[in-house]
Amino acid sequence: MLRVQLTNSDPGMGGRMMRVLKGVEELGRRSLFNALLTASRRQSSVEPGELSRQGRRVLFIAEDAVGDTLLSMPAIRAIAEAHPNNIVDVATWPAAACLFENVPYVRRTIVFPRYDKRRRHAFQAVRRHGPYDAVVDGMVLRRHVRSRSLAMMLGSGARFWIGEKDRGSDYVLNVPTPRPDDATTHLDRMLGFATPFGCADAPRRPHLVTTPAERLGARSVWNVESRALRILVNLSTNGPERRWDPTRFAATIAHLRRRRPGASIVIVALERDRLLAEFVASAAGEPGVHLPTLRGLIALVESADLIVSPDTSVCHMASAFRRPLVSLHNAGKEQWGPYETPGVRVIAPEVDTLDGIAVRDVTAAIDRVLNEMVLRAGAPLPSTPFEARAADLAVS
Repeated sequence: MLRVQLTNSDPGMGGRMMRVLKGVEELGRRSLFNALLTASRRQSSVEPGELSRQGRRVLFIAEDAVGDTLLSMPAIRAIAEAHPNNIVDVATWPAAACLFENVPYVRRTIVFPRYDKRRRHAFQAVRRHGPYDAVVDGMVLRRHVRSRSLAMMLGSGARFWIGEKDRGSDYVLNVPTPRPDDATTHLDRMLGFATPFGCADAPRRPHLVTTPAERLGARSVWNVESRALRILVNLSTNGPERRWDPTRFAATIAHLRRRRPGASIVIVALERDRLLAEFVASAAGEPGVHLPTLRGLIALVESADLIVSPDTSVCHMASAFRRPLVSLHNAGKEQWGPYETPGVRVIAPEVDTLDGIAVRDVTAAIDRVLNEMVLRAGAPLPSTPFEARAADLAVS
């Protein structure tokens, strides 16, 4: 058999070829988008202040993870409340849609499967609920305006297309908002979308509303007298870099039990982490675990006296209700932290793992929060959390 091996004598040729191909791809993408824009109702230009002169029907596209959506909620609320006649709908996916249940500032959620590739389906679904005056592409974590977002923008029939500039698709937008620097929190980044609507100041905390039935369900999970301390321990998170060793979780829960023997400790996890959670509960000597729905989890967070969790959506739920929180974070992720949440943030020395956080680091943080509760005798904790690197914490 004759084998022919092709070699590249110029190591940089492959990189140049890739850049050429990407350029051709972007040119084709831009040509298609320009043709679609020509056929849309989008204005070619917008005068400063034009959006804020009257009430607007607004579609906000928010299809990121649950935690990211929680950080988007203050911006959505700010847009809705910027004018008495503003009406806001949210295009999102099923898990995040339930965050908006019962909130007064969102009229409806338009729900799609998160990874649905049918652009025509997105276009038609938005078109059925429109027309809108303005559409906001809140998907700033994508490197350019997605074709799925473009389909929704076209379907909205809106004249004002709002999104973050300097993402490679500025020509799609007629109301671009500034792209922030790396130090800007994701919350502030999202609040930038409210500025074109004339909103100078806005509540910065996610606004979640539970029902009486959900609060009753949470009380049944705690299953204790009203005066007993209720401690919620969340084990689940997305991404291996934010997972903490289950044996360390078990040791932390055992410490909580020694420190507060009469407390009700509820361990929660996602269904996919059931076996891990059962191991932790067994090792800590706790009776079992709870696998709540997202709405059930929100009610448990609202009714908890103390929450222990790695960096995930639970932390932003704690922010919404100002519940004391001991949270575990990777280094260099300050822009994703919960907004002014009482408690302690334990920050690992590494970016890509929580392994640098020892049990004594977390139990020291827990002891600080519990001691504050005793000293203040029921008074609210400070709104700004103490932040510490794991290596700087010592057992008190």
